[in-house]
Amino acid sequence: MSRSENAGMDSWPPQPKKVGRGLNAPSKSPKDPQFHLAGSNHPYAPFTGNALKWESNVYDDGTTFEGLTREGIPHGKGVLVLGNGTGGGFNQPGRGDRYEGEFAAGFAHGLGVYTAIDGQVYRGEFMYGRRHGCGSVTSMAPYQQRLEEGVEPTKAWEQSRDEIDEKVKYGTWNKDYFLSKPDGSGRFCHAAEIKGVLQELESVVTRARHFQFKPDGEVTFMMAQDAVGLPAPVMQDPIHYPHGTKFMAPGPMGQCFPIPDDEDIKRQMVLTAENQRKIYRMYNFDYVTKPGSDMAKAEKLWAKRQRKLAARRARNRHLQQLRLRRQQRQAARRGERLPQAVESEDESGPDDEDLYAFTSLADSADQAATSSQEAQQQEGSSAGQTQPSLRQPGGFGGPTAFASLTLGMNHAVVQLNRAFQQMAVRAQHRRCLTRPS
Repeated sequence: MSRSENAGMDSWPPQPKKVGRGLNAPSKSPKDPQFHLAGSNHPYAPFTGNALKWESNVYDDGTTFEGLTREGIPHGKGVLVLGNGTGGGFNQPGRGDRYEGEFAAGFAHGLGVYTAIDGQVYRGEFMYGRRHGCGSVTSMAPYQQRLEEGVEPTKAWEQSRDEIDEKVKYGTWNKDYFLSKPDGSGRFCHAAEIKGVLQELESVVTRARHFQFKPDGEVTFMMAQDAVGLPAPVMQDPIHYPHGTKFMAPGPMGQCFPIPDDEDIKRQMVLTAENQRKIYRMYNFDYVTKPGSDMAKAEKLWAKRQRKLAARRARNRHLQQLRLRRQQRQAARRGERLPQAVESEDESGPDDEDLYAFTSLADSADQAATSSQEAQQQEGSSAGQTQPSLRQPGGFGGPTAFASLTLGMNHAVVQLNRAFQQMAVRAQHRRCLTRPS
């Protein structure tokens, strides 16, 4: 793109500037909207220089972010906890409000969960920090009220769960404004569509939470403190366990907390242990197999395969012995000597090197016999003498009439080729057709 083409769109070269969300890029640069973002820290700006990377930041107003960033700006998935200021494009957030989900250019954009400090939870779609699309709103106020009254968390949830489920509001939002309940006409979000969004949301939020509580992050170092206010030592990962689950922490930390006296938890722990044992048994078999088990069936199949391989090796050895004996008889008539055929093998049987040696020796004997017979037949044909037929080995009949005819034709072709070659050698060279220099 030349400088004249850029005239009227932006100055050249691009200067550092702030473009915000970059929504006016098509109007600023009609031919190339991305060019308007050049020189800014917008994630979609050309030649930004950095890919996505994980960061854990604590800002001056107390806001924290843990997740993926590009050029230092939240972009991808992460967790944002708001402090005294604002962030993510949210309007009038409260201190302690929490957003978990997808980001784009520093704004909450995509699927996410916004948990307000007053107990209201929005789960659904966002567009640049605003509720926009399909989603649901849940009020956790009944549960929080019982906690303030001193009710144990598990019992408080059992008492308030039905009330919370009855007051869940599903529907369609447009820039933070509630438009309609689930609608089947197609104009607004259908009930099935809202259900699909919430199901996909679970996977997105789970991935976003994986970026939390890393031992080498600013959030962990500055926010994990003891009673005096000093940074707490990080001994393992994760370092955060919800209420009543610290007994699950590995190492000495988990031994400091007793297992809750809850039959459901104990039953679940037993089921988990049994499941882990089944998984272990799937990949670790006992040395002594039980009849009817998978390992016993596998051993039978393996033994059957080994017997087939042994029979195949024995048959190959037998064929090699027959071939070697035949070559020995042919070599004896020529006055040569070959190694004796092995009549018996030890229990282990011949190895691959012995079979290869026998095969190579037999092949060389075949080639020698063929060349010798061709030489004798050629000498006899040139002298016009008829050679007596060689006595065939015991157990083999003489050549058939078709074989004799074929052999004679082959020798005739050989003689003709030799004659043509001699004539070609004796022929005079053709005169040069090019003009001498």
